[in-house]
Amino acid sequence: MGESGKRKNSAAKFADFVDKSPLFLPGLLLLLVVFGIYLRWGTTTVFDIHDQLDETVCSYVIPARHLFSGAKTYSEMMCELPADSMKSSAPLFTFLYRIFSVEWAFLVQFFLLTLTAFLGMYFLIKRITQSSVAAILAAVIFAFLPFQPVYGLNVMGVPLLLLCFYGLYRTKPGIKTFLWCLGILYFASCTHIALAGYVAVIVGLAFMISVLLSDGWKFKEHLSFHIGVLVLIAAYGVLNLNLIASLVFGSGSFVSHRTEFVASPAGGNFLNRLFIMFSYGEENYAASLHRMILPFLVIFTVLLIVRFQKLSGEMKEISVFAFIGLGLIGIICVLYAVLGCEWVADLKNSLGGFVKYTDLDRFYYFLPGLWWAVFGIEAGILIKDAKNLFGDKEWVKPVVTAAVILCLLPTLLMMKKRINLYDNVNYHNNGSAVTGTMSMSEYYREDLMKAIDDHIGQDKSTYRVAHLGISPAPSLVYGFCTVDGYSNNYPLEYKHTFRKVIASALEEDEVLATYFDTWGSRAYLYLGDSHITEDAYHNLPYDFDVLKSLNCRYIFSDREIKDTPGLAFEGEFVSGRWGSKIYLYRLEK
Repeated sequence: MGESGKRKNSAAKFADFVDKSPLFLPGLLLLLVVFGIYLRWGTTTVFDIHDQLDETVCSYVIPARHLFSGAKTYSEMMCELPADSMKSSAPLFTFLYRIFSVEWAFLVQFFLLTLTAFLGMYFLIKRITQSSVAAILAAVIFAFLPFQPVYGLNVMGVPLLLLCFYGLYRTKPGIKTFLWCLGILYFASCTHIALAGYVAVIVGLAFMISVLLSDGWKFKEHLSFHIGVLVLIAAYGVLNLNLIASLVFGSGSFVSHRTEFVASPAGGNFLNRLFIMFSYGEENYAASLHRMILPFLVIFTVLLIVRFQKLSGEMKEISVFAFIGLGLIGIICVLYAVLGCEWVADLKNSLGGFVKYTDLDRFYYFLPGLWWAVFGIEAGILIKDAKNLFGDKEWVKPVVTAAVILCLLPTLLMMKKRINLYDNVNYHNNGSAVTGTMSMSEYYREDLMKAIDDHIGQDKSTYRVAHLGISPAPSLVYGFCTVDGYSNNYPLEYKHTFRKVIASALEEDEVLATYFDTWGSRAYLYLGDSHITEDAYHNLPYDFDVLKSLNCRYIFSDREIKDTPGLAFEGEFVSGRWGSKIYLYRLEK
C-alpha cells in the first residue's frame, strides 16, 4: 500500500476512534471553562431583562422567602397575592433563591440548565445513533442556544424527556425504570404546566397510545414506558393541583384575572405563519437557530427516503426516529399556524372558560429540541453509514464527518451575537452606555434601594410603593412591598381595584386600555405620551385616593414628576456604583 493509501486508512481509523470516544467529557470541560468565565463576572453578568429579570424572576424570589412557611398569601406584591397564583417556571429551582442572592441563584440555575441541555441531547443522540461525533455536535449547539434561564427546562429539557422515554421504551421494569422516572420527575419539577408541561403530557399520551396500538393493547409489553408517562402526568397533577382547580374548575382560592382574557388572532395568514414557524421558529422564547441547517436536513431526508430500502436494519430503525421527529415538527408548525387564525380566536372566545385564556400554541417549546435531535440523528446516520451511502472507500467517513461539521459553520456564525457570552464580553468591554445592556447587579442596584430604604426609615411591611417608568422587580427583590407588579394569574378583584387607579390614563389611550382590559397581567401605572417629556412626567391622571387606600405611600419614578397635586418630592437618589437615578415622591395625606 502506498503512502497515500496509508494516510487514508489512518484517517479512517482515526475517524472511527473519535466517533466511538466519550466525547461528552471534552464537552463537559468546555461547559466548565465557559461557566468559569461567568463565575468571574459573578453578579455583573448580563442576561436578558425583558420577561426575565424584570418580572418573571419574582416568581422564584418571593415564594423562596416563604418556603416551608405554609403561607397562603405573599404580602410583598399586589396587596397580598395568593400563593396559589405565583408558580415559577421551574419550582425545583426555587430552593436556589432561598440559599443564594438572586444574582447567584440565577447563575447557578443557568449552569444547571445548560448542563442538563448538553447531557440530555448528547446521550439522546448517542443512544439512538451510537455516534459520538453527531452527539457532541448537536449537544454543544443546543446547549448554547440563546435560551432564557428563567423558564427552566421548558425548552432546554426536551431532549432529556425524550431520552427518558426512549430509555423506558427499551427497559424492562426494574431499577433502570426507577432511574429514568427520576429524570422525568426532574423535568416535571423544572417546567410549568402552562408552558411545556401540557405539551409533554399530550405528546406522552400520544406515544403511549401508539405503543399500545402496536402492541395489540398489551399494557405489560412496554410497561416501563407506560409507567413513565403516568409518572409525568401524576407529577404535574401534584405540583399544580390548586392551579388546575382554579383555572379549570373554578374551585381555587380566588377567581383569576385570566377570566377576562380576550383571545385575538396572532397576525398573518395561515401559510405565512406556517412558513415563519418552519423556517425561523419562535425566536422570543424558543429560539432554535435551525434555519442554516435546513438545506442539510431537507437534502439528507430525501436521500434517506429514496435509499430507505437499501439501508441496514439498524439504520432503518434509526431513520424512523428521524422521521418521527420531523413529523412532530410538521404537526407543531401546522398547529401553530392554525391556532393563530382569526376563526380559532373567535371560537376560543365563544367557548369561554380556561379554553379562552390558555395559550394552546406553546407546542413550539418543543421545536428547538426536536430540530437539533433530528439533526443529530441524521448526522449520526450519515457518519455511521457513510460507506454504504457513498461507496466503500476509506476516505469516505473522514470526509463525510468533516462535511457535517462544515454544515454547522453558518449556524455558529449566526450564534456569535445571539449567545449570552457575546453580550457579556461587549458589556464588560464597553459598559451599558454603549451596549444598552445591564448586568444583574446594575439592574437591581441594591445600593440605591438601600439608600431609599434608609431615607424612608420605616418597616417596609408597613407601607407600599408604586413605580412609574420603572419595573417593580428591583424593589421586590430588595424587599419593598408594592401595589403594582406582573403576574400571569392574580385575583380578578385586584385587577378591577387597580384599574380604578389608572382609569383616567386608560381613557386617554385606547391602546393601553385594550392592553390592560383584555390581558392585564401587568398591573402598572400606565401613562399616555401626552404626559411624558424627555426629562419629566406632567399632570399625572391617577386616582391617588385609591392608591392610598391600598396603603401605597411612595412612588418611585425614573424622572421628575411635575404639575401633579397630591405628591411631595422626597429626594433624588443616585446609585454610587452605576449612576442610575430614582426620584422618590410621597403621597400626601
